[in-house]
Amino acid sequence: MIILKRKIFFVLITFILVAFSSMLFISNSLIGDIKRSSQEFVLQGKTLALLEKQFQEFEKFEKDSTFYQSNLEKLDKLFLNPEVPVDFIQFLEEESGNLGLLIKIFPSIITSRETDPWESIGFQILVTGSFPNCLKFLEKLQVSPWLLEVQRTEVQRISEKELQSEELKDFSLGDIFFSIILKVYTKEK
Repeated sequence: MIILKRKIFFVLITFILVAFSSMLFISNSLIGDIKRSSQEFVLQGKTLALLEKQFQEFEKFEKDSTFYQSNLEKLDKLFLNPEVPVDFIQFLEEESGNLGLLIKIFPSIITSRETDPWESIGFQILVTGSFPNCLKFLEKLQVSPWLLEVQRTEVQRISEKELQSEELKDFSLGDIFFSIILKVYTKEK
């Protein structure tokens, strides 16, 4: 009977150990599944929050689209139309006329650099008049509505012989020839 009790005791202990081991294994598996599920839940929550933020930003962008459109139109006006630069030439002629300067405009070859962000075309502008008015003309160029870069300037005094020409009769000995080489950035081709 003691042997039977011992056998029952060992079988019971073995059964309890197997049951406990099985429960331990199952609980570890369940805990791992719960951890993975909770991590996925947190990740989905973050993704949802990010999507909601992007959606709000899109709605704000859409609401402000007229503001952005007007700014894009302003940016577009910064660039010269390379095929029809009439507005730019008219601007040059008007500003030089307002300052009493004689102007000649020529196309110019300019050097493009790899670092230039946009295409460009070159102009050589020769204005004749007083030095202060030529500097004012240069200032007007710099604050013009076009995106441009002054490449080079040259100043040369008008000689007595040049003053005798019909074209320069309205100028005096103190006046100058002011040459400006411009790089004007253009719209994409």
